[in-house]
Amino acid sequence: MSADYVHLLLSVPPSLSISKAVQYIKGKTSRKLLMEFTHLKK
Repeated sequence: MSADYVHLLLSVPPSLSISKAVQYIKGKTSRKLLMEFTHLKK
C-alpha cells in the first residue's frame, strides 16, 4: 500500500449519488488542507 492513498468505507444513502459523495469529500478535504497548509496554494 502506498502512502499517497487513503481507503474509505462509506455508507451512502440511496438519495445521494456516489459521484456527489466523492465530490463532497474531495471538496472538504481540499479546503481543509489548503487552510492548514497555506504553502500548497498556487
